[in-house]
Amino acid sequence: MSFLHILAYVGAVLAFIFVTLSLACGLYYLAELVEEYTVLTKKIIRYSTFVPFLYPFACPPLGRSRHPYLTMDRGPLPLPAYRLLSHVSRRLQSQPQDLSFY
Repeated sequence: MSFLHILAYVGAVLAFIFVTLSLACGLYYLAELVEEYTVLTKKIIRYSTFVPFLYPFACPPLGRSRHPYLTMDRGPLPLPAYRLLSHVSRRLQSQPQDLSFY
């Protein structure tokens, strides 16, 4: 092996270590933010669960080619409606008394 091959392997190992440590530091910082701002975290989590279910319904005004579900032959409604209905029924099964979520 030449010197450049060895140098490439050492660089790859160092890059892997650097990426791993950077990811660990970022996750630690994120955990600290979540612990400090719990109300904001709750709002962000709530909105991030609503967006994937509402996005397919908002796509028809934007154009059919912007979402893969809207290019089907049956139209845009059946699959997103099924996903939304299954999410709501699953939520009601786990916590039937908590209707304030919706």
